[in-house]
Amino acid sequence: MANFFDRVVYEVNKGVSSVSESSKSILEKSKLNGAISECEEQKLKIAQEIGIKIYNMYMSGAEIPEDVKADCDKITAKISEIRSHKQRLCTLKEQADANKFGTQASAAKKICKCGFENTSDSHFCAQCGEKLN
Repeated sequence: MANFFDRVVYEVNKGVSSVSESSKSILEKSKLNGAISECEEQKLKIAQEIGIKIYNMYMSGAEIPEDVKADCDKITAKISEIRSHKQRLCTLKEQADANKFGTQASAAKKICKCGFENTSDSHFCAQCGEKLN
C-alpha cells in the first residue's frame, strides 16, 4: 500500500513539475511576443518619422529621387483632398446651423492665416488649429 501512495505522490509531483515548466514556457513566449510587438511598433514609428523628414525635404525644394517625388506628390494631393473635405464639412455645418435657427446661411467666413475658409462661428481653424479672430 505504501508503494501505491509513493507512486501517486511521484506522479502528482511529476505533473506539477510539468505544469510548472509549461507555465514558464508560456510566460516566456508571451514576453517574447510582447517584445516583438513593441519593436515592430517602434520600427513603424521610425519609418513614419523618416517619411515626414523626406516629405519636409520635398516641400523645401531639396533634391530627392524621382520615385520619392511621385509619392510626395500623392501626399500633397491627399492634403488638398482633406482640405476640400474639411471645407465641405464647414459648409454643411453652417447650413445646418442656419436651418436650426431659421436664418439664411451667412456668406461671411473666417479665413485663417493658412488660407483655409472656416465657418463664421468658428473659433479655431479646422485645418491647422490656429485661433481665429
